[in-house]
Amino acid sequence: MKEFFNATQMSEDTVTSFWCRGDAILEKTFEGGQLPRPRAKKELMCERLWSGIP
Repeated sequence: MKEFFNATQMSEDTVTSFWCRGDAILEKTFEGGQLPRPRAKKELMCERLWSGIP
């Protein structure tokens, strides 16, 4: 989860590539059992997308 929350959009990232990178990080976390429910992934992605883009 630390990797997910520390991720930032880099100058070469498009919104799509930033989203995909975050999704890949969360997918590993979800598969490892660290996310309590499938919907949590979507909620975290939406929250991060709107708060993490400079």
